[in-house]
Amino acid sequence: MSWHETTCLDESSADQELRQELRELLGLEAGARVRTPTPVTLQTVALAEELRREALRRQHTPVTKTRSAWPMLLAAGLPVALVLGGLGAWGTVQKRRAETLAAVIQKKDAEVQRLARATAEASAQAQATQTELVRVKTGAKGGQKARELVIPAQSSPSKAPLDTQTVSNH
Repeated sequence: MSWHETTCLDESSADQELRQELRELLGLEAGARVRTPTPVTLQTVALAEELRREALRRQHTPVTKTRSAWPMLLAAGLPVALVLGGLGAWGTVQKRRAETLAAVIQKKDAEVQRLARATAEASAQAQATQTELVRVKTGAKGGQKARELVIPAQSSPSKAPLDTQTVSNH
């Protein structure tokens, strides 16, 4: 394959026009061999030499295309963005779990405080009953025994008073 038959995919339109013009000057048609010999003149030799030098220069010059850096930056930043998004989602889930656990702890703490108050009240009531019982057993001043025995009654869960009886000591 000769130089005038090769085509490059990255060839610009100016290069294609130059190649077509050279074919016409040399008398070549697309896909055909030389039909009519053209006379070799000084101008064609100079043109051929200039084209040969230009072809050599282009072969040794690297073809660089100006590419935008944005796609590469986006591709490099994508993993970072995914990691940050994942950490944000994980943090949100952990925050919700912590809030739920804090609410459960507050409920249990309130229940413990309620039970502590009820226990303290029951203890105070038992202590009061115990002191009342001791006071009644020892009697009034001067060693006299009381004429009535007081039996402490447990508090009833119902609001209505229970039937009470007094016991006399005769």
